[in-house]
Amino acid sequence: MFKGVIKIEINFAKIKQNNHNMTTETETETEIQHKLYFDGCSKSNPGLSGSGSVIYDANNNEIWTDAYFVGNKQTNNFAEYTGLYRGLMEANKMGLKQLAVFGDSNLVIKQMKGEFKVNSENLIGIYEECKKLANKFEIITFQHIYRRFNTRADELSNQGIIGLNGFENDKIKMEKLKPKSKPKSKPKKNHRKTKQ
Repeated sequence: MFKGVIKIEINFAKIKQNNHNMTTETETETEIQHKLYFDGCSKSNPGLSGSGSVIYDANNNEIWTDAYFVGNKQTNNFAEYTGLYRGLMEANKMGLKQLAVFGDSNLVIKQMKGEFKVNSENLIGIYEECKKLANKFEIITFQHIYRRFNTRADELSNQGIIGLNGFENDKIKMEKLKPKSKPKSKPKKNHRKTKQ
C-alpha cells in the first residue's frame, strides 16, 4: 500500500513536470493579443469567388477588414487561402509579432499546421506564400472553428464576390463580376405553308 502511494506521487510529479514544459495551443492563444479570422467562398466551385479577412485587437475590436474579389472562376479552397494570405500580409505590415489565426476550412488549417499535405497544383503556390508569411511571426497558431463562429469573415467573403470591399467609395463595377451570359436563342420560325 505504501509503495502504491509513492508510485502515484511520482506519476503526479512527472505529469506536473511535463505540463510545466509544455505550452498547449489554447494557453498560447490566450496570451496572443491579435487574432485573424479568414474565410473564402465560391459560387458553383469553381466560380465567382471572394475572400474575407478581419484582424481583432486584444479587446476584440476590429482593427482591419478586407473583402476581396478573387476571380470569376476559382475554387473555394483557393478563395480560403486568399483570405488567409491577405490577412497574414496585413498583420506583417502592422508589425505584429504574435498572431492567433482562425478559419472554418479544416483543409487549410490542417495544411498550415503540417497535418495534411498539399496535393492540388492550384493551391501549392499560395500555400507556400502563406507559409513564408507565417514564418515571419515569433508566435503563430492555427485553429479550426465552426462556421457559426466565423460570421464576420464569411460576410466579408460574400461582399468580395459582389465587389463590396468594405469601403463605399471603392466598389468594383458589377458588370465585370457577372458571368458571361449565354446568347439568347433565336425564336423558331414557323415553316407551315399557308394556302393561297
